[in-house]
Amino acid sequence: MGGQAALVGQEAAQEAQALLTPEPDLDEVVHATERGAQDQQQDFGQRVDHAPALARILQGGEVVEDRQRGRHGRLTRGEPPRESQNAHPANQGLLTLKRLPCVGDPAQLPPVGFGLVFHRLVADVGITAHLSHVHRQAAATGIPAAASAVRGKAMPTFTPYDGARDGVSFVEADGEGLAEEVRRVALDLGIDEGGALVVTATNDGDAGVHVLNETLHEHHVERTGFDEMRGLLGRFFAVGSPVIFGRNDYRLGLFNGLLGKVVRTFPDDMAVSVLFDDEAEPRLLSSEHLVDLDLAYAVTCHKCQGSSASRVVVPVYPSRVVDPSWLYTAMTRGERQVVFVGDPGHFGDALAKPFAASLRRVGLRWDGVGE
Repeated sequence: MGGQAALVGQEAAQEAQALLTPEPDLDEVVHATERGAQDQQQDFGQRVDHAPALARILQGGEVVEDRQRGRHGRLTRGEPPRESQNAHPANQGLLTLKRLPCVGDPAQLPPVGFGLVFHRLVADVGITAHLSHVHRQAAATGIPAAASAVRGKAMPTFTPYDGARDGVSFVEADGEGLAEEVRRVALDLGIDEGGALVVTATNDGDAGVHVLNETLHEHHVERTGFDEMRGLLGRFFAVGSPVIFGRNDYRLGLFNGLLGKVVRTFPDDMAVSVLFDDEAEPRLLSSEHLVDLDLAYAVTCHKCQGSSASRVVVPVYPSRVVDPSWLYTAMTRGERQVVFVGDPGHFGDALAKPFAASLRRVGLRWDGVGE
């Protein structure tokens, strides 16, 4: 391959860790991004996204130079953007790269913000490597095969639902009974003990995040007898409650979509202790961060796009956001088992829609790296 590479596939990020070793230039860019993000992260509580700068670079120059070091590498064609347009250290760092690996899966939900830089790059077969080995799910679970079918806009083969068993199943439920059936399946799969996660399309509605979190939390409190602690914005927490952090705090290393479990509450101090996934020690979150903490029995697919759970329950109901990329992203959050609940007709309607990314109009054009 040439100096540039775009890696795609369901588990491209994990594969890329083994396949690609960043050059020193890339390390410097990452460090610069971290420093700049720390300065800017308080603006809107969102992750600082430098894709617009990358788009400008790809649209612009031909030879990219680091004048201080006398190095150059071709990222684009034409003239590099003026320094005044790229004053952020991360943007300046991009101009020193000799190689820029882009890793992701274009079949998943597109970015919430503007642009489709990655999608435009991976359409260039001359710079794209496809990674096909799945690490998150074993082939025996049936999830990779079902996800591949959905990716191709085809109805997957479902196995009969029989409790907590590996596989991909569909439990039929009508509109009025949907929410109750979702709760029944979730409890059957051990959501109260942290063994499952509901991935849904909307915050509102009977099968949306708010109602499901409220009712599943009530069941948790009744079953365990743990005292509730009233947090901010009308939220309640108890020991054992699954939670999600809703903002990027680069200083503390807390990120939007980070999942965890409450291990202790401090009502008098308006604080909770949370053990986040993949961390060895719990973190004490005071009122400053409690406002960004919410229950996570159920989460939207957009919020948990970077997360996973052993078993996932996916309510299927009409929504403008439910399309093939939504179904694909939701089901690939499951590591061992995925259970869709709802009307198979709505599932088929979603498969018939175009992928969300194909409907987005952007100005970026990519004609290849050239010679």
